[in-house]
Amino acid sequence: MNRSSIKARYWIAALSLALLMAGPFVASALYAWGVSTEEHRAIFSHYFQQVFPLGLALTALATVLGFVVLNRLFRDYVKGMVTTAERLTVMLTSNRDLRWTNRGRRNCLR
Repeated sequence: MNRSSIKARYWIAALSLALLMAGPFVASALYAWGVSTEEHRAIFSHYFQQVFPLGLALTALATVLGFVVLNRLFRDYVKGMVTTAERLTVMLTSNRDLRWTNRGRRNCLR
């Protein structure tokens, strides 16, 4: 896996996360606006102005927490696979005496 492919997968995951976090909030608001009458839109606008800061803060908090989880998973899973592939390539192509030491979650070469 090359670096550009890794970055592309990360940004696809990040975009998906952002859409999953903010998408339902925005879609619900647009749907409510589209099916309502002018009187309901005025009430909705007034109510939305009151709860918008809370909704925005909760969405931002959930998105930040989602990115923390995404970064942790990406670092542990995707980059770990790339490192393993690189080490196996070295073992198979240049240094046949290189050995893999299994030490639980953190593996190393000796």
